[in-house]
Amino acid sequence: YHAALVMTSNYTVALYAAGQRLLASLGADPSAADSALLALLDATAANIRARGIPGALTGPLLRGAYLALAQLTLPLVEASGVDITPIQALLHQKETP
Repeated sequence: YHAALVMTSNYTVALYAAGQRLLASLGADPSAADSALLALLDATAANIRARGIPGALTGPLLRGAYLALAQLTLPLVEASGVDITPIQALLHQKETP
């Protein structure tokens, strides 16, 4: 019970801090970064309330955009001398339900 609550509360704070650091490394104004992150957290909580899990998932990962980007990157990986066969197998496995 306690571990579940710690994960939900404290690790959310840790992920928020990681987002702050990433935005700061990109030169974002700290106040603007906090506004964006807090709005995102509010929207996430609202999506969980309204849609539940996993319905609250959004973004490029859910839409498969990262898979598409990985596939576009494969020729570059192969050109660098890496055997892409295992990567292709993994990507193909993720494409088929």
